[in-house]
Amino acid sequence: MYISKNRLLKSANKTTQKNINLEILKNTLIPLPPLAEQERIVTKIEQILQILKS
Repeated sequence: MYISKNRLLKSANKTTQKNINLEILKNTLIPLPPLAEQERIVTKIEQILQILKS
């Protein structure tokens, strides 16, 4: 998965060093957990949100 250009531009002012350009960042892969783990995370977050809404 790639980070979107807009997201990179927003964070560039805060955290990116001047010598790291957008082209480098656009081509940087962002590691993600396996899909099954992502689904478990979403399920847990949804459960927590339901508790908070109660």
